[in-house]
Amino acid sequence: MGHLYITAMVVVIQIFMAKELFNLLRKAHEDRHLPGFRLLNWHFFFTAMFFVYGRLLSQPLVNTVTSDKFLYQFVSSLVKYHMAICYFLYIAGFMWFILTLKKKMYKYQFGQYAWTHMILIVVFTQSSFTVANIFEGIFWL
Repeated sequence: MGHLYITAMVVVIQIFMAKELFNLLRKAHEDRHLPGFRLLNWHFFFTAMFFVYGRLLSQPLVNTVTSDKFLYQFVSSLVKYHMAICYFLYIAGFMWFILTLKKKMYKYQFGQYAWTHMILIVVFTQSSFTVANIFEGIFWL
């Protein structure tokens, strides 16, 4: 079906992998006292997704949208400021984490924070190599 559809399949598999791994760590009793804490996991997930796929797909994306001037300028700006956007998204997530810390829940919260990052490393390391192989030569897949 082509590069785009296979990449979309990898992204969908990646989302389900992360969902399953996030649910393995969840403790319902502790999560009841921390509203919005699960949303923080997904914030870090989509920030990592933007970072990884922004780096991998920046040039193919700019080459694809060269016909529309507005879209070309928008995508070029995203590519140009990609690292700064990723940095501010991560810092926003970190500040969100700091602001949601609650007494007597520190151990659980820091454990979840660490496991979230470990999950992201496992999921994105595998999938970034897969997507890179898809765009370098689909026959390798």
